[in-house]
Amino acid sequence: GEKADYASLNKANAPKKLYIPTYRGHNQPIHPKVLYFENGFGGYKYWMAYTPYNNSVTQYENPSLAVSNDGLYWITPPGLTNPLQRPTPEEIAERSYYSDPHLVMVNGVMEIWYRFTKTNGPTTIFRQTSTNGVDWTDREAMTTLNMFSPSLLHEGGKYKVWYTNYVGSDLKIFYRESTDGKNWGTEQTVSATFPTGHLPWHLDVIHTDLGYETLVSTTGSNIERSLFGGVSSDGLNFGEMFLVMKPSTNTSNFDNNTIYRPTFIKVNGIYSVYYSANDTTKPASRWGIGLSMGNNLKKLVGQTDERVRDETIYTDNILTARPNRPLTLPTATTIASSTNNENTVSLHLVNDGRNGARIETVDRNKIGIRGDNRSTIGDLEAGTAYVDSIASREGIVKLPNKMYVLADAGDPLIINLTNYGTRGLRFTLPRQDTIKIENANKTADGIVETGAIIFTGRTVQTQTEKEGAIRYNKTLKKHQGYDGTTWHNLY
Repeated sequence: GEKADYASLNKANAPKKLYIPTYRGHNQPIHPKVLYFENGFGGYKYWMAYTPYNNSVTQYENPSLAVSNDGLYWITPPGLTNPLQRPTPEEIAERSYYSDPHLVMVNGVMEIWYRFTKTNGPTTIFRQTSTNGVDWTDREAMTTLNMFSPSLLHEGGKYKVWYTNYVGSDLKIFYRESTDGKNWGTEQTVSATFPTGHLPWHLDVIHTDLGYETLVSTTGSNIERSLFGGVSSDGLNFGEMFLVMKPSTNTSNFDNNTIYRPTFIKVNGIYSVYYSANDTTKPASRWGIGLSMGNNLKKLVGQTDERVRDETIYTDNILTARPNRPLTLPTATTIASSTNNENTVSLHLVNDGRNGARIETVDRNKIGIRGDNRSTIGDLEAGTAYVDSIASREGIVKLPNKMYVLADAGDPLIINLTNYGTRGLRFTLPRQDTIKIENANKTADGIVETGAIIFTGRTVQTQTEKEGAIRYNKTLKKHQGYDGTTWHNLY
């Protein structure tokens, strides 16, 4: 067959795991199953079932759901609280746990199936159903057949399930059918040949234009736990399986240890492969879900969303290749230079080939806006700016033609003009239509020095009968001064 060069070169591995908002946090989901709806289901085109698996702790491995409209940005379905089920404290104490969720549509109704492994009892596969993805029926026991990673389709009025199970110390893929999901027909062995040492472990099967296609993660001793693909016309004979993805050779990648349960969809000839994986972190590895895409399962290219959550990233550039999709950052984001205090942190905003600007740290508690090449001071354009002070490095502050300086209701407006370390002046608005000028520390009144003061003689609303006041009387055409009792003509 065709050489799986992309898998060998790690092109198929996602550069970063996707962000899936689990109920436990920490972004460690596993065992995804994704369904795609061209016209949406419950308002979303992509639905994913998964289980959190924080540092491989089974008590968190409970069936959960996420939704998306582009396959990259996932959220919890609005109105739904994850997980759908969780073990009781007694079941946790005895190490019983949920696992292996799967989604299947049956006559317009969404069904989620999952395993419950009970330490002191049989393993049971349960089902819940929903017409909108938010309101779910109570769990219903479907079978106690031992099925690892059951992958279900519903076609022609019957369920079809592929799963793995042990035959002695060996692992094989099996197939059954059922009309009601509870009474299953004869178990049939699926023909699928893997490289020496690789045993089939967790799988997904979909029906496409090529037939039944499967992706299978493998297990075994002294092997790279990898992902293999196959295609079959009848769902039983897949023949020789081909390599799709190996663990990443990048020691910092989330998938450099094990490739685990995959799921995939095919839309307009393009495969989207969501795969769970873990890294080599000790003592407990970290898990996550990656995305790889392509029109050929042997030539997938790893994808990533542009968000970074719950991680520290060291990078020279953060780029988005999707102009209509914003770069989304966590609620609390820190962008830091190296520990060298002489380094300036610079956030470079570039409209490629045309213009750009930089936001940089200038000093402690101070940022600056620079031009694209740092040779000029940049401009800040905003509808409203809330500031405690306005300072100028060059001695000039340029203000707009119309400028409003507002104080909170009930508080006096205060403007300080300060020449640091030498002198200052303070303007206040103590009452309507009145400006008061005094020195910066309010110990003396201020002085106005100017070429001329023109009194218009217009009526003012505020009472002006205060000793020392001067006004212009338009009727008498004379300036008048007030001595505390009477206005006197000054000439």
